[in-house]
Amino acid sequence: MLRIIPVFLLAALNVAGQPSGRMFVGTNANYDNSVDALGVLSFPEASFQKIADIRVADLSVYRDLVYVVQSLPQEDNKEVLLYDAVSLQGSGSIAVSQARKVQRWGDAVFISSDLPPYLAEYDATADHALRFGYNADLVPQPPNDFLIADEFVWLLTDSTLIVLNPATRSHVASRRFADLEFVESFARAQYIFEAHGQIFVDYRYQTALPQQALIHVSRNTLNLSLSGLTLFNNFKRPVAAANRIYMGGRFTHFDLLQAEFVQRDEVNDQPIAYDEASGTLFAASTEPVGIRYYIEEEARQLVELPGVVGVAQYLPGDLVSVDQEADPSRPLRLHPNPATGHITIEGEFKKTELLIFDARGRLQLRRTVESPDNQTQLDLTGLAPGAYQLLLQDLAKPVSRSFVVLR
Repeated sequence: MLRIIPVFLLAALNVAGQPSGRMFVGTNANYDNSVDALGVLSFPEASFQKIADIRVADLSVYRDLVYVVQSLPQEDNKEVLLYDAVSLQGSGSIAVSQARKVQRWGDAVFISSDLPPYLAEYDATADHALRFGYNADLVPQPPNDFLIADEFVWLLTDSTLIVLNPATRSHVASRRFADLEFVESFARAQYIFEAHGQIFVDYRYQTALPQQALIHVSRNTLNLSLSGLTLFNNFKRPVAAANRIYMGGRFTHFDLLQAEFVQRDEVNDQPIAYDEASGTLFAASTEPVGIRYYIEEEARQLVELPGVVGVAQYLPGDLVSVDQEADPSRPLRLHPNPATGHITIEGEFKKTELLIFDARGRLQLRRTVESPDNQTQLDLTGLAPGAYQLLLQDLAKPVSRSFVVLR
């Protein structure tokens, strides 16, 4: 039986300069009087609450669960920790040695590791039992980073982009960065990420000076192309904000409209997250230690933290509890499924609240629907291709169904 849990709902109205949401962060003891900690910032209160005294290497939030990879010596790194995103209490762990990165996708948790199998899939619905370990033919070495998009897993090694199909657990394609003419002998693909419907790779290489390259990955052909170069070192995950991709300290960014890098040196803070609803850019500060947020790159407020931010994930909106079990026996039909421009919902409901989540557990749509004849049509033009879950929440037990959007 599917259980619907607390979720972050997008605010219907947000005042510019007043972000509303939660940010889970891992801080590092890199400076005097700073400590390693997992914690959460709440906005607009701009308050911080410590969850645990641990050093975080990576974290991923899926609805009510926070998955945490610790930064530990190899012999001590034996599990991925789970925390309840609402109560902030520990809620279990996944046994995996020397974990690197973690991502939740639907009912699966993908974890990369320094030990084979270098990528493994765990069942999020059955005590996180191991489902499948990808062998060395599919994942020949530990990935530096990975992304789940378009129903594929996109993995980065230092020199290669590997694309896998998790449904068939098979290889789709590989692309070597050495095929791009600018690549020198010392090079490393650091991050793969989505920005404004496109996929990019943050790539560091060495010529006379260290340089950073932004590489575009075609979602159709999977081919690589160079978007731009810049002279700086980036050690944090790039942040997509409006028409910019921030890829370093001092607000250096790639302008997607002008297709060029803009070098900046007047701001020391490093962007770490963006709230689209309020236009707020969050940046890690080292003097003083904390997170400062900006509106149109104008500093508004600093939230002091116990350490320098290493990793962060921002979840916009208010925390709303939906703490009932979905009833699979209630009649509800979605058609067509897969869908393109719209989908028809047929079932026994009158006026009810409708929620749609993507495979990462992020709320994509929330609205009140009313159907006197137990049928309503929903416009899907704002949803990207992929798998979704629809929830109807009314006074009786909620009902949930899955559907797919094609383009």
